[in-house]
Amino acid sequence: MALRNMPLIASIASQAMPTMRECGAQDIANLAWSCASLMIWDHPLFQSTAAEAIPRIRDFDSQHLSNTAWSCATLMESDGPLLQAISSAAIRLLEDASPQDMANTAWAFATLQVPDQPLLQAISASALRRMIELQPRELSNTAWAFARLALLNLPFMAAISQASIRLLSEYEFQNLANTAWAFAKLGIDDPTLLDSIASQAIARIGEVNSQGISNLAWSFAACKFDNDPLLEALSAAALRNIFQFAHQSLANTPWAYATRAFKDQPLFNAISAQSSRIITDLEHQDLSNSAWALAPILFRDLPLMDSIAASARRTMSE
Repeated sequence: MALRNMPLIASIASQAMPTMRECGAQDIANLAWSCASLMIWDHPLFQSTAAEAIPRIRDFDSQHLSNTAWSCATLMESDGPLLQAISSAAIRLLEDASPQDMANTAWAFATLQVPDQPLLQAISASALRRMIELQPRELSNTAWAFARLALLNLPFMAAISQASIRLLSEYEFQNLANTAWAFAKLGIDDPTLLDSIASQAIARIGEVNSQGISNLAWSFAACKFDNDPLLEALSAAALRNIFQFAHQSLANTPWAYATRAFKDQPLFNAISAQSSRIITDLEHQDLSNSAWALAPILFRDLPLMDSIAASARRTMSE
């Protein structure tokens, strides 16, 4: 939960900023990490932290750098000079960085949509040499980061695929969905990986949430990879969780099923009903995707069709 405008937070910030110059690299990194972990949004405090971190950046070790980058991303603070300083220092220390440091740094830059190619290329080169050390979350987060920034490195992604297949039994559902999404987003055809992900996803279907359902369904559809048992399992999970579905999940899920010509009337009916409940929140692209995917049933659901049309007119006029 985010902590905003709380007296305690204001007191901590007012005490921390005047003494910031006395802090060492570890103190600065720990302060940034603590604020991000507690979801404390205090922009002046962050600016002070960044201002003191930059001239001390050569004193940061790889964990301090990755924690600070992670903090920036978690708080959505895209401070260009700080990120550039982190990048330069991180490249210099990559051989001493842990796999978690590398994955967290890549994740942070991708989350902030900062396509720092020298940094990402250095991370991929170092990770390639140490791929055996990467654990499931590190593999999936790194793959996600490269896909998020549209950085296609086929040898690197092939190595991630091989390492992932070996460890898939240890993946959480979100790791499975992120990995599938990354390969789909980059347009990489890897049927062996997708087939293995499908098997593990079915086994872990009880862990899934609405976003995981839509992301995995979208990924398999985008890869044009058919796996009926997976779609059946995702459909059953979607029906159990339909009230959690927000606008993007409501658009992506029927799009995925319709793209693969997988007819599931109970699922489409449930998505239709949930879409009607939150239709005013749908964006123009989501309305378009939903209308196309639900076209086979819209003629039998005139209220939903009218709602989509009214919402589309509203969004097009904005």
